[in-house]
Amino acid sequence: MRPLHKSVFLIFFLMSFSIFLVAQDLEEFDRKINQQSKNLEQVSREIDALQKRIQSASHRELTYSDELEYLDHQIGLTDRRITAMEQQLSLRREKVALLKKNKAQNEVLRDKLIDRYKKRVVRFYTTHTDDMISLIFTSDNMRQLFYRVKYFNAISKADKELYYEIIALIEQIEQETREIEAEEAEIQKTLASLRSEAASFREMKADRAQKLEKIKSDRKMLTQELEAKEASRMELQRIIASMRTQREDRLRELERQRRLRAATMSHREYPTFSSGKGNLPWPVQGTVIGRFGRQIHPVLKTETENNGIDIKAPEKTPVMAIQDGLVTTVTWLRGYGNTIIIMHGEDYYTVYSHVGGIRVSENEYVESGQVIAEVSDSGSLQGHMLHFEIWDSRQKLNPEEWLSRRN
Repeated sequence: MRPLHKSVFLIFFLMSFSIFLVAQDLEEFDRKINQQSKNLEQVSREIDALQKRIQSASHRELTYSDELEYLDHQIGLTDRRITAMEQQLSLRREKVALLKKNKAQNEVLRDKLIDRYKKRVVRFYTTHTDDMISLIFTSDNMRQLFYRVKYFNAISKADKELYYEIIALIEQIEQETREIEAEEAEIQKTLASLRSEAASFREMKADRAQKLEKIKSDRKMLTQELEAKEASRMELQRIIASMRTQREDRLRELERQRRLRAATMSHREYPTFSSGKGNLPWPVQGTVIGRFGRQIHPVLKTETENNGIDIKAPEKTPVMAIQDGLVTTVTWLRGYGNTIIIMHGEDYYTVYSHVGGIRVSENEYVESGQVIAEVSDSGSLQGHMLHFEIWDSRQKLNPEEWLSRRN
């Protein structure tokens, strides 16, 4: 192989390897974008179902508590949709950046190959007529040049191979350009939707704040809300108990995910949930304002049951998974708001309520310490806080006995 051929071979070997790596990255971006699209579809279905509930209830007079429930649920779903849109937007922007980077690299390769081709043509045709050289060098573009050379049928086999390689590279660049334009159009559509959702979200939040103030000053409505929360507390227990029907499948998936990550991290081991008792990390940095067990309501002076603890923290404070696990549930419950449930193996589950900015979806694997959401006032009568629970099968546990003593 002549030096020139070796050089061209090396260029295309590197180009092919680069294309392979970029294709893998693009495939991963498309997988994640597709997952976010599914999340958006799921939220849209939940919003449609809620609208049907509201319409079916419109024939009767709604209580103030009912109005607050529907509004709070709408806010929770809108928040989830906004977060999914933001994540999809970020993924699309990263994909565009990768496409542009690859396009720039390919344009450099194209220019190098074209320069080589020009030099070869010059060397080859210097012995031919001036008319032929004039036809070649008055070509309007590279495609025309190639076709004219081919027309004269005075091109060697090596030249033909190089010609087709350059044409293929040009077509690839054109395809990348079309992909970039398509992704940028999707970004603009997502941005427009986000602005509309954000405006609607702000209006609903303002409406909710007014309704909350009225409820806090009305003992009858406050009692209704607490009764609704008690019903949701029982529903949450039912949800966790029902998970036993899918326990084996989820345990297998959890172990599969752990093996995959252990293979990429040298000798990584995942401790059992029970072995971490007393040393598990806190899900959020804040102040405990509601403890586990029976509590006396500060306003109504009635006895209530708390299945977990309530941690006061500023809005948008990151909420983290306390151990790796599989997200089994992302839902909304009256009195609890947006709620995430994670299974950790050994029949242990953790519950994170009153959250916003949810960053995970059902059946997704999460690592210990991964941010899964943010503190919000979703479903809360006491402002921004995280309600946190730990369950062992069907038995609720005191989180403060499991978490490390320092928060």
